[in-house]
Formats: sequence, structure tokens, C-alpha cells
Amino acid sequence: MRIALLTYSTRPRGGVVHTLALAEALAEQGQDVTVWTLGRGGGFFRPVHPSVRVELVPFPDEPGESVGERILRSIALLRTAFTPGDYDIVHAQDCISANAVDRCVRTVHHLDQFTTPELAACHERAILRPYAHLCVSSAVAAEVSAGWGLSPTVIPNGVDAARFAGAVPGTRHGAYVLSVGGIEPRKGSLDLLDAYALLRDDFPGLKLVIAGGETLFDYRDYRAEWERRASALKV
Repeated sequence: MRIALLTYSTRPRGGVVHTLALAEALAEQGQDVTVWTLGRGGGFFRPVHPSVRVELVPFPDEPGESVGERILRSIALLRTAFTPGDYDIVHAQDCISANAVDRCVRTVHHLDQFTTPELAACHERAILRPYAHLCVSSAVAAEVSAGWGLSPTVIPNGVDAARFAGAVPGTRHGAYVLSVGGIEPRKGSLDLLDAYALLRDDFPGLKLVIAGGETLFDYRDYRAEWERRASALKV
């Protein structure tokens, strides 16, 4: 099959990592796979197997652009560049890529509650417009079913066991709690901060390490509240 996988960035966000892993797995099975993405600052964060074609749509920064304006420009640029007639299956990973096509399969990784009008509308269309839905967990599938009356198929994320088996435990940080991802409401970052402060009472040397955080969305208010709470808790 000719398969197009669409994502919105080249940075190592969850949906982007998922896109590349899925593309390479499908190509290994003999499918004809192309990844389409908005390219901010060059190519993907890691090399992509040569069996997968990559189509980078240039996405230059525009100083002073609001979040809503950037969302609309992202959708418009990807929609203009993408050639849906070249593919048997089109798969979208996020609300931007799902809005850039008229017919697709959508993987819903999580649900958000946005206050930016353009983002809220994008999020809604990205659930209603696709003709088929996948979820990476039964919890999110239940939310999609309850909120929209849909019946997503659950395909859990896989783990590359060989990759992690070869990892050597580091000692640079000592004992620590690791959170992978940004400081965001859907990550429960404030709850994590409170829990860590309690845990630190019993384990004084324990550290909190946050890895990642590149995002298209505006969580500045939430992050400022997190910083205030961290300061009050002396974290």
C-alpha cells in the first residue's frame, strides 16, 4: 500500500517519535511509506531509515505571530503541499495534520482542553473529521467514546526492548524521579511537584528531573504557576 503519515514537527515530541517508529515498521513489512511534516529548523531530530521517504514542508518562523495564527498557518501550509491522491491510506497523528487533510485515519494519543479558539476548533475537527480512529490506551479510547460516541481501536505503544536492554544506568543525577515531557496540565506537572515534595521528606537526596518540553502550544501561565509552586516548596 501507498501510505502517508502526517505529523506537525521534526522535534522529538511524542507524536513525532510515534510517526517515525510507525513509518519504519510499516516499511519493514514492505509497505510504500512517506512521512509528511512541517520542517522548523531543518530535518528530523534523528536519521530516518532510507526505506521511508520524507517530505519536509518549510515552516519559517514569523516574529510576533500568535498561537492561533501559527496553528492556522501550519494547517494551511501542510494542506497546500500535501498530495492526498498519491496515497491509499493517509494517517494523521495530531490535530494540525488531521485538519490538513479531508479523509484520514487518526491516532488520538490524548485529549486536550484548549482556551485558544483556533486550537479548540482544530481539536474538535480532528476528532470528528477522520473516518477511523486509533488510540494508544483504553483510557483515551473511553474518553473519545464518551465524548463523541465513537469506537476507537486500541493499539498500545510498543517498546523496543533491545534498545533499552543496552542502556547503561547513569549516576550523574544520583537517585531521581524522571518525568519525560513538558510542564503541562495534561502531564499533571503540578500534582507531580506536590508528590515529589512529599517524597523528598523521606528521601532527602532524591531529585526531580524533567526531560523534554518542546511544544507548539502556549502553557506559559501553567508553567509560571509551576515555578511559583516550586519556589514555595523550595524545589
